[in-house]
Amino acid sequence: MSDRVEVLVGPGTVIRSGRVTAWAGPTASLALVGFLRQSLCNVGPSERGGQLLVDHVAGILAGRDPEPQAAFAAVGPAETGWVAILHGPAQLWDGSETTTPPPNVGWARVPLVPNPLVAVGPAGSPAPRLVSGSPYDLVEGTVPGGGFMLVTGHPGGAGSPPSPAPPLSRGTPAGPGSVPEPTDAPALPEGAELVALGSTEPQGYRPLPGVAEPAAPGSGPIVDLTYCPAGHPNHPALQRCARCRAAITPRASERGHRPPLGVLLADDGTVYRLDGDLLIGSDPAADPEVTRGRFGVLRLTSPVGSLAPVHAEIRISGWEPSITDRGSANGTHLVRAGTEDWERLTPFRPEPLEPGSHVSLGQRVLTFVSPWPLQQPR
Repeated sequence: MSDRVEVLVGPGTVIRSGRVTAWAGPTASLALVGFLRQSLCNVGPSERGGQLLVDHVAGILAGRDPEPQAAFAAVGPAETGWVAILHGPAQLWDGSETTTPPPNVGWARVPLVPNPLVAVGPAGSPAPRLVSGSPYDLVEGTVPGGGFMLVTGHPGGAGSPPSPAPPLSRGTPAGPGSVPEPTDAPALPEGAELVALGSTEPQGYRPLPGVAEPAAPGSGPIVDLTYCPAGHPNHPALQRCARCRAAITPRASERGHRPPLGVLLADDGTVYRLDGDLLIGSDPAADPEVTRGRFGVLRLTSPVGSLAPVHAEIRISGWEPSITDRGSANGTHLVRAGTEDWERLTPFRPEPLEPGSHVSLGQRVLTFVSPWPLQQPR
């Protein structure tokens, strides 16, 4: 038994991995599309990949909705039946009724009884027509499309006419109060089965894992800084301590060991502490500057082998990090803090890495999170 995914004509992006399929509307940012794609790559091989994805996305939306106006949806198998998540102006049609997220919540979790036909697309779309024996079938990958029609597995195989199915049952209809408020949405459970990027084995997963090894006190380089009354080192421009929030009395800066600048949050949830210069790529450890101790190593894997051995570098001057593309074939792209558009970096030209920036390289995304301001804001 197999499923068939037929991509519908229109603007947007359709993603399929395993038995999990997602659609992102044309207003979804590249960062959101990249997040969905990476999430599907992680959960697609699981027999309950839809449940893992929905739980993960619901856990994120429970804390903050980063793009409330963007339409996206995903459908996949759960422990029993199927499950979907709808966000923004998206809809799901099951052959008899249409479901959209209630406006007071903005998103909805939709449990599904196994049904041969599910269609996903923008809100207000007409019901698509199922063509018997259609040759169209997205098996795996990411393609343009205005939605998708999922014909679930049945004895006749993909593309044959589906047999009659019982009416879809959701319990209570979608509407105000029918789904939990975001604050009640469950996060991804500890130890859920996800397949790590570049691995074939399931591993434990946490939405935000801690940095494995804490920084040793007094191990950072010597820079200008100020101390709060409790003795915590801070960027000299701060008036309150980034750690304990105590007021810092204005005074001349001192010289001391700089604390870590922040963390790089990867698209698979891994957190890398940024406290020194780094080379990023598929095999940066072989670079002579690493063997000489000049750079640390951040090794990433790419699903399509699009990362160069040394793809990019991060250098830190005082309190200011910068990122540089090292002449990679596929380039390094940056979304600066407070903007929405990706820009391709000029090879070998450093660019400031501001807190809140997103870096895309080899179809992987890193987000820089830091409590410290830039010394010279752009």
